[in-house]
Amino acid sequence: MSRTEENKTFIMQCPHHWPGKKVVAAGKRNKLHFSTTFVYAVRGANGITKLGPRKNSQKAFVLSKPATMDDADVVAAAKEAGLTITENYVRYVRSSPRLMVNGAAAPATVASTVEEEFNALVIRIGTERAMELLRKFPRVWLP
Repeated sequence: MSRTEENKTFIMQCPHHWPGKKVVAAGKRNKLHFSTTFVYAVRGANGITKLGPRKNSQKAFVLSKPATMDDADVVAAAKEAGLTITENYVRYVRSSPRLMVNGAAAPATVASTVEEEFNALVIRIGTERAMELLRKFPRVWLP
């Protein structure tokens, strides 16, 4: 077995909750030499990653609130939940490119009714485009 394969095998045998530095230290005790970057590369290649955001994550909290909720109300709700965030942080999280669809913020929650789904779609594509699409239906009267 090559040295690299031996290192990979050792890394995969270490508990997955160990941080990279602890794995490197354990490897040195076993006369193996590799870096924390190598540990993360081996773990990542084998599908071993952290399990998403922490339960008390500020970002997860902001994203769990509806996009229609005012920034100040999100900050107040966060304070009640024991988190400290600012309105600027709420705007930053909501404006993340990952959450953007056609320049508008995607809804944070799944719409539960047809009207909510329609409103979310109008927000995504814009009112002008929605009006153009609705004018294609002969039974729909629009000004």
